[in-house]
Amino acid sequence: MKVRTIRGLINPSSPVKRLLAFDGRTNTAYKITQFEVMFGGGSQIDNMQATLGLDEDIGAIDFGDNRSFGWACGNINGHTVVLDPEHLVIGDLFIRASIPAGSQLNYLVTLEQIEVDDNTAVITLIKERAQDDL
Repeated sequence: MKVRTIRGLINPSSPVKRLLAFDGRTNTAYKITQFEVMFGGGSQIDNMQATLGLDEDIGAIDFGDNRSFGWACGNINGHTVVLDPEHLVIGDLFIRASIPAGSQLNYLVTLEQIEVDDNTAVITLIKERAQDDL
């Protein structure tokens, strides 16, 4: 089992980050085992939202959107993170944060690499698409 971590910092001026995971092979999938966020740089954030997904156009927290599978929300008093435990990813990941000006948000994503057969790869790729993408 190979484990990868991706971490970084998001600023309000650039609220979407592309997290490279795709290795060029459709038979390599990743299971997201951890998604953590933490306020950075002494930020006193009144309210924040972050979404982990498969498209740079992912929006606010929406559990019905196939393209998203990790969500975080909170404030200085604490936060909640929800992660779909069964979601597999083949392509790149994106994180979008909604945070106030002058603040920063750290993130950490842990991925477990899994080899999948052709059928699972096709099903995963289909599930990665939003219903209105076609």
